[in-house]
Amino acid sequence: MSEQVTPIEWVRVDYICDKCKTGIMVATQYVICTNPPRYPHVCNQCKAEQVFEVMYPHNRDLFIESKEAKP
Repeated sequence: MSEQVTPIEWVRVDYICDKCKTGIMVATQYVICTNPPRYPHVCNQCKAEQVFEVMYPHNRDLFIESKEAKP
């Protein structure tokens, strides 16, 4: 087996507040111990609260298409 290097790009994923539509949801320091775990969040603008199964903000990797010509 041989190794192959694939370029990726990191992006930040934010969740826009459903209530005020301007703030972003930020995870609190708490975890609701269910299966799967749930994470309380609060809006950084209007302080609305919401619970998600993913922590926001978080990072995600994206595959970068090669710009080289293919044979």
